[in-house]
Amino acid sequence: MFARSGKEVVFTGRAKAAFTFWQRFKGLMLKKTFPEDYDVLALAPCKAIHTFFMRFTIDVVFLNKNKEIVALYPSLAPWRVTPLCREAETALEFADGTIANYRLACGDLLQWQAEEEEGGKKC
Repeated sequence: MFARSGKEVVFTGRAKAAFTFWQRFKGLMLKKTFPEDYDVLALAPCKAIHTFFMRFTIDVVFLNKNKEIVALYPSLAPWRVTPLCREAETALEFADGTIANYRLACGDLLQWQAEEEEGGKKC
């Protein structure tokens, strides 16, 4: 799902876009587990997220306009809210464990080569 070259990280998984108000509002709410049909939910614009009405933990990565990781929230439990990340433009919601498994860190530059999901937009 990720390939690393120094500080550059290339995402090659399946992405689902949430770019409208209602798509961002719904997000992963009311799902029993992280969906198997995509690897990341990309929310933009987005400077903070909540996990209200969710039943599982997620990893959250915030990117600035240059696609640099500016904040990480591994294993964010249900019924939590991230602090406002003023420099963020995009939030990425991954399955729990993604940040640790791929050693993502603040300052990493994320490049996209994501597969497009049906009904979504390529990120």
